[in-house]
Amino acid sequence: GFGRKKVSALLKKYGIEIKRFKRKYSSYYEQHLNQEQIDLLVGSLLGDGCVHKHHDGENSCRFIESHSIKQMEYLEWKRGILKNFVSGNIRFVDNSKNGSYGNGVTCVFETVLHKEFKTFYDKFYKNKVKVVPEDIKLSSLSLATWFFDDGSVFKNGKYSYVSTFHTENFDNRDIEILRNGLKKSFNIDPFEVRVKDKYKIIRLNNLNYKKLCDIIYYHRVPCMEYKIKFFDQTSKAS
Repeated sequence: GFGRKKVSALLKKYGIEIKRFKRKYSSYYEQHLNQEQIDLLVGSLLGDGCVHKHHDGENSCRFIESHSIKQMEYLEWKRGILKNFVSGNIRFVDNSKNGSYGNGVTCVFETVLHKEFKTFYDKFYKNKVKVVPEDIKLSSLSLATWFFDDGSVFKNGKYSYVSTFHTENFDNRDIEILRNGLKKSFNIDPFEVRVKDKYKIIRLNNLNYKKLCDIIYYHRVPCMEYKIKFFDQTSKAS
């Protein structure tokens, strides 16, 4: 007649180890992140993704990301890459009461708790605040994911554009690491813009934005193509 919570409380009281969901998730615990998944997570954590720590222990963290329903295709793409760490479907959250996402619906997916994500938590979070690791390595997929998550572009002339990485939540140290990473890995030379004396964003002029489009084109997702203004549709069609 005892419920699960009562049983858990008694086990804890008498010092009996609880191996949560051991049989259900045992196959997931045997998985390891491949390079594509690592690159995706790096870009996602620079953008809208987060790693949430649920408790202390080896399998204590999971990756979570949410987007508006208009970007569900993009979220499905990420979920597909991480599919061997995902046990459930995308879920929908009604934001009509909290006023976020224009009172619309957000799509959310999350992975299982896994030690692989604890490694990312330890690198990307200090005192529960997201930071940029000193040794961060950006690949073309990382760059694409970061830009699709947190990038924007606006017209700056008839045939000219300016693009922005929205780094409002990072400090000067983090931004400098990212600027150096863009220069070193992709020969992209960004500049900083201070917004209302509060925070900084990273911007690319037209030339460097063209370089960006060239690099991330092959990682495009249809619902995110509006962010890629420059590409040769004839030579790059696929």
